[in-house]
Amino acid sequence: MSTRATIGGTLTSGRTSGTTARAVAVTAAVTATQQLLPQVADFQAWATKTGVPQLLGFVKPVLTLASGGSRPVAISVTNNSTSVQSGTVTPQLPAGFTADVPSKPYGNLAPGATGTVTFAVRNSDPSLPTANRGGVGGDYDYPITTSSSGASDTAHAALELVPTTTIPQASSTPTVDGSAEPGEYPGATLDLSRRWEGDACTSAADCSGSAQVSWSNDALYFLVHVTDDTLGKQVDPTDCKRHWRTDSVEITLDPRGTSENTSTTFKSGIFPVTSGGPACFERDADNHQGPGSDTAPGMQVAAKISSPYNGYTLEVKIPLADLPAAVDPAHLGMNILIYDSDTQDLTGQTPAGVVTFRWRTRRSISLGSGHSGRLHRTAGPPDHPDPAGDPGHRCLQPGLTAVDPSVGHHRRPPGRRPGRGSLAIRPDRLPTKRHGDGAAGPHRRGHRTHFRL
Repeated sequence: MSTRATIGGTLTSGRTSGTTARAVAVTAAVTATQQLLPQVADFQAWATKTGVPQLLGFVKPVLTLASGGSRPVAISVTNNSTSVQSGTVTPQLPAGFTADVPSKPYGNLAPGATGTVTFAVRNSDPSLPTANRGGVGGDYDYPITTSSSGASDTAHAALELVPTTTIPQASSTPTVDGSAEPGEYPGATLDLSRRWEGDACTSAADCSGSAQVSWSNDALYFLVHVTDDTLGKQVDPTDCKRHWRTDSVEITLDPRGTSENTSTTFKSGIFPVTSGGPACFERDADNHQGPGSDTAPGMQVAAKISSPYNGYTLEVKIPLADLPAAVDPAHLGMNILIYDSDTQDLTGQTPAGVVTFRWRTRRSISLGSGHSGRLHRTAGPPDHPDPAGDPGHRCLQPGLTAVDPSVGHHRRPPGRRPGRGSLAIRPDRLPTKRHGDGAAGPHRRGHRTHFRL
């Protein structure tokens, strides 16, 4: 581990003097770093190029891993000395995680050079909590020890467990009417009641939710049940935007599973009811934001509001053709979030959902299945070898079962249509989002940005 220090000096000449200082880092001959998320790596490269190396190393390296799954974890080793170095790299993984071997060697590393050793890391205990319930603040921290001809180096990194689920093909194509008929949603019910941020719900009646997802004829279908004791202010149909201000559902899809931010994703905000009556939807801060009828012409929504009010059911169809790129069914990322607001002034309270990344920010109730995930289809039942400034949003987030997320960059030929089978969401981190028009949103407080996806 590097030790940082400041070296200063004062020059005095006669009755005048001047002082200067320089930050330095004392490092081992060879240091190691768990692979960085792309935008963290970009920042590190910028800091080096700009001549501010003192900014390096302040972002802890974090990688996502499917609950019960495995993935390759690359560790870079850098020779900081003036002689060729050889040694070993040993990740001391936390309980519930294993590597293919305890340590791996590196050799003949020239002065100033950087090499890579890669471990196959598995979550051997699928019962470990996922997302923000796991580890410390969602991170399962661990040290990496690297030996060399001099003193050994200890670096710190973390793994974040994320859930996944299987999305089955519907035996009967869903009719988007706000209710489920036999054969429309044969898959698991996803709990969306985990608070993601903001004020805690006072009870399940205050805010909780669940969802079911299926696919049919090149479209995804969502059935979201929300329990809520107070209906937030209903927007005018002409104000169908910035959905996080009141009760709403957000669905985000990353068709390739490789997005660095939401500019290459599909992200829709859906109001279950408006002052004009029916539900409305829009696309927000994504690849093609704007009114839903213009930006997602094939999308359909329907809602049923309970009377007396204790929540609502929302049904959504999203054709894959409306997504910004051809879907890679093995790596499609998905988020579902439910926002709940008990206010009448378009401010939120708590976000919630099945999210496994760290989104974000508002004090409004947001329930949802913000899912760091990938979508993966198989020829039959999937084989699981690895098993926004509104002051007042609350957000819940549940957990799902997970499959291996490691194969993140495979591609399906763009024109190829999925055949019969099932879809399995495979987790990884979805991109960070910015809410609405960029105005101070309920999510600024405690906002922790994890790119990834």
